[in-house]
Amino acid sequence: MAISTALQENVVQRAAVTLREKAGLLTYVQKDAAPDPGNLGASISVGEHVYADAGNVSPSSGNGPSTTESSFDARTVSLDTWKNGTVTISSDDLAKNNLSATLQQGIDNAIASCVNAVSASINGLYTKIPYTVGVAGTTLFNNGTAASIDRLADVGAALDANDVPEEYRMGILSNPEAANYRKVPSVQNSNQMGNDMVRISGMLGMDMGFGLVGDKRIQSHTVGTITTGLATKAATAQSGVTALVCTTAASTGACALKAGDIVVVDSVSYALQADATQATAATDVTLTLDRPLEIDVTGGEAVTIATGFGTGTQNIFGDLRGYGLFNRIPSAPLAGMTALRDPQVISDPVTGISILTGWYGQNMRTVWEASILYGVNVVQSNLLVRGQGV
Repeated sequence: MAISTALQENVVQRAAVTLREKAGLLTYVQKDAAPDPGNLGASISVGEHVYADAGNVSPSSGNGPSTTESSFDARTVSLDTWKNGTVTISSDDLAKNNLSATLQQGIDNAIASCVNAVSASINGLYTKIPYTVGVAGTTLFNNGTAASIDRLADVGAALDANDVPEEYRMGILSNPEAANYRKVPSVQNSNQMGNDMVRISGMLGMDMGFGLVGDKRIQSHTVGTITTGLATKAATAQSGVTALVCTTAASTGACALKAGDIVVVDSVSYALQADATQATAATDVTLTLDRPLEIDVTGGEAVTIATGFGTGTQNIFGDLRGYGLFNRIPSAPLAGMTALRDPQVISDPVTGISILTGWYGQNMRTVWEASILYGVNVVQSNLLVRGQGV
């Protein structure tokens, strides 16, 4: 059956509204999005300014501005994920120009599934964040003796140390931690401060400079182990490397570290990007770091798991512009689908997300599809910190 222009317009309007509602959190993520066709597996490279200290100026005739203190750092992200959501349209809906409640719900679910896939991919990037606050296995919202929001102050201090702008700070909490936050007495008694919205509405909001939201897609991490001890390889100078050669301790030394573990080398923390296992004592093992070694080592420096880091949920705090979302439009519909109308791109100027929509016929069915092609990465890890939780 033909898809009427009126039905097409109604569906697109509904999808655009839903995209704006569901992708709200993605508004704050750094994006390189365009309604241009892209192919799965393609790589996109963008430039990012590298910070440099202010240079000296020596005014004189014919002396132009120096560009040596300003440079771009290339960031490459692969368009490695293609997700879609679909809804089968009934013959009754096709015969009408308005949207039935069932069709509206189907459109909402299709758009939401695409947005949720992007959010889950971003939450999975916790393994690239080398900064942590809190004690794993215990709630963020306890100061050691009672329910409290004190830990938010600790998170703020960690972000202050990295010069993260206060006006852009967010906190993404797992559902259990969002519930723990609501149980804090100062939150439940927030009416005494003139703001009782959390207790009345149940919705999280601003607290201690953080815009707090709950997200069921926050992930948990299982920490690896270091047995007896681990150190950088003896009598071996290593500078600016991401593959750090270490040696297990003598006699009973071993390690079974996991990708996403946070280790400390010479007082600097790094996030491991690959598992590192060595079951034999006094034997070399290579650690894959999230960024080049910041302080040169000469050999024998201790390598330890960060204080408080362990098995538990990895709640995310900071400026979400530390994440990069690269979004393009799929260049072709899914295989086996016959287009019933020309595909239409929905681009939301607020969230910056573009989704391809279309009507297709398959096995005597009429299907409406929303699809998104994207890649994600951490582009500025210094803007983010993990909050250890239950």
